[in-house]
Amino acid sequence: MALHALDARATARAVEDIAVQFSRPLSEVHEILNTRLSTLDRQARIKQYVPLLAVKQVKELLRSNRRNDQTRIAA
Repeated sequence: MALHALDARATARAVEDIAVQFSRPLSEVHEILNTRLSTLDRQARIKQYVPLLAVKQVKELLRSNRRNDQTRIAA
C-alpha cells in the first residue's frame, strides 16, 4: 500500500481535510490519494516530496472535477 509514505495520522488528516474541503466521501479521497501516492512513488527518484505532491495532485483533480460539474450545471 502506498500510504506507507505518510504516517497514519498525517494520512487520516490529509484525507479528512481534502474530503471536507471538496465535499467528497472519505473513502473516495483515500482511494484517489492512495493511487496518486503509488504512481508517484514508482516514478520518483527523490521520494521525500511524494506525499506533498500526491496531496497537491488530489486537490487539483478534485478542483478540476468541481469546475467541470459547475460548468455542466450552468449549461
